[in-house]
Amino acid sequence: NSTNSTNSTNSTNSTNMGSDDTNKLLSPRSGGVDTTAAGVGGAKKDAAFRLFLLFMMTAQNSSVVLVTRYTRAGVDPTNLYVINDLVMITEIGKLVMAAALEHNTTNGQLIRSIRENIFERPLDFLRILIPSLLYLVQNSVMYIAISNLTAPMFQVTYQCKLLTTAIVSVVMLQRRYSAKQWMCLTALGMGVAIVVLGAQSGANKDDGNDEDKEEDAANAQNLFVGLMAVTVACL
Repeated sequence: NSTNSTNSTNSTNSTNMGSDDTNKLLSPRSGGVDTTAAGVGGAKKDAAFRLFLLFMMTAQNSSVVLVTRYTRAGVDPTNLYVINDLVMITEIGKLVMAAALEHNTTNGQLIRSIRENIFERPLDFLRILIPSLLYLVQNSVMYIAISNLTAPMFQVTYQCKLLTTAIVSVVMLQRRYSAKQWMCLTALGMGVAIVVLGAQSGANKDDGNDEDKEEDAANAQNLFVGLMAVTVACL
């Protein structure tokens, strides 16, 4: 009887220990799989937020190109705004928005954050200054490219930045890509080449229509300058 009681007690303890281990495994704090309703709801919210960010980034990139092209295509050269002035105003707007967000994040300690992250770390500030200047040059040549290319052509040719980024990452960072990724990048380059060749053939075609010539002059302006500006922006 005592033996049976001991076996029964051990079996009960083993069952309880197994249940505790299972609960710990499924517990969110233990890093296990969270199958609760709160965990599933949080995952859905996170996925929806990522889709929202993707939609906003796509809309922002498309609208910037379309609006910029609209404000510069077919406009008399004397009435065009200066690209450097536009870039400066844009960067000042970004600075104001960034300062407002930093002020909100630090609970009103904006001046302290500036002193700790900029004045007390001059080397880090100088390191960030180099890519900032490169970003300024990229923005300037991007506006030059948009001024000399149509909006669809600029969007297509500017995707070459994916190809240049992959090549630079392989050369400088020793990164490796799979054969499927290289096939996708090759297809991208071929697509851009087809678009460029099609635009050149369309520019060389003379149909004798003066209105079309004026429209092409207003929209295309200078294909070579636009392509060179896109190339510099991609690099």
